[in-house]
Amino acid sequence: MNSTDDERKTWLASPQVQKMLFPELNLARLDSETEEIVEEGIRILESEGLKEASRFAYEHGVPLHVAKRVLLRPWERRVKY
Repeated sequence: MNSTDDERKTWLASPQVQKMLFPELNLARLDSETEEIVEEGIRILESEGLKEASRFAYEHGVPLHVAKRVLLRPWERRVKY
């Protein structure tokens, strides 16, 4: 897979793009356990910084792509209902 394929997958996976293309889809998080871990990771990010938040997410099994999105790109965080 080349970088163009990676960029295309990243673009298509973007919640903003998904909302524009498929507004009827519910993009809210369904896994409540991961949601709780992610929310705690965000609190750690705000109080202790990226290194500790990343460590917490890793130690609790949050997939890397999820951790990167929520910790580094807050504008892409999923909506809580």
